[in-house]
Amino acid sequence: MHPAITRQIMNTPNPYVPEMTFPDGTSAKLVVLGKEIGSTVHPVLNNEWWPTALSDQVRGKLVRRFLREGHILPLISAVLVALLGEMYTSPDGNSSLRRSRLNYKSSPIADFGIARGRASVTPQDMFAFWDTLTDQFWLGQDPKDHYWIYFTTLKGEELVLDFGLFTFNYCTIISAEPYIHPDANMVPAPPSPCYFRNRSMARNAPTLHTETGRMSVLRNKNLHRFVEQELINECPHDCSILFDFMESFSSRPLTVEEKKMTEAWVFWNTKWLRCILSTRHWVNWPAEPALAIEQDPGEMAALDKWTPPKDMKKKRKSKKREYNKETIGKVFNRWENRV
Repeated sequence: MHPAITRQIMNTPNPYVPEMTFPDGTSAKLVVLGKEIGSTVHPVLNNEWWPTALSDQVRGKLVRRFLREGHILPLISAVLVALLGEMYTSPDGNSSLRRSRLNYKSSPIADFGIARGRASVTPQDMFAFWDTLTDQFWLGQDPKDHYWIYFTTLKGEELVLDFGLFTFNYCTIISAEPYIHPDANMVPAPPSPCYFRNRSMARNAPTLHTETGRMSVLRNKNLHRFVEQELINECPHDCSILFDFMESFSSRPLTVEEKKMTEAWVFWNTKWLRCILSTRHWVNWPAEPALAIEQDPGEMAALDKWTPPKDMKKKRKSKKREYNKETIGKVFNRWENRV
């Protein structure tokens, strides 16, 4: 549980309240933590947790931003090794299951793994916390130490899937309901944070990520050994292989809590994905996910008045010229080969 969920918010970190600059030069929106609130007090339903919130909607969104802070590397590692184990290993010799593979549109996925780098985040969308009872101060999730999933298609196209931007107020969500399998003991899930940079986003939207490194999961031989293990007592019997992989890429050692989370998430992701694939439940999924944005009050009005800066316009025009030139070249080569 995030510490800010169980303590009263004493100041007013409402939307559009500016960030503060601290003595070390960093800037973020300050959250002041006061007395502990009772365990029966639900922050979304009771204004005792944050008395100065603009509305219940604003209060609820802040709760969700806190709840989704951190643990990004364990989360995406669990998702990726489940994909590797259930989609890219040979089925058991007694199984009639035919393996499915990942595709993006008409192109198979040639590689996938974890990318590390920076997310483009303004200081107003970052958090800093001050505990008035212990006089401790700390910064929240660091956008300069960010992790996401990358996919590379056989055509060389790059795709980005990021679960960790909600805390930074990039609140795109998808409905999880269509993906819940009725026979897999999957718990009901709320709308899930998800940013997917696909082909159209790559052409028309500014880049949110600056990559500094990546590690393939699909092509990692150590992880191949890891997913060959059987699930025993809700986790593979040896997670040290996975922990070593994660720590070789992380900016710091994993905590005991993160290791426990990783073990549990690997077990459940693997179990659920196995059920979904064996029953071909995925063929009933929507062609496109239901995407929504959890907005701040007046956010869309501000977007309606927004105009792209000149450098973005120039970049889009340049990309359009390059795309047109490339398309014309392909058509000409096709015609030339026919002649």
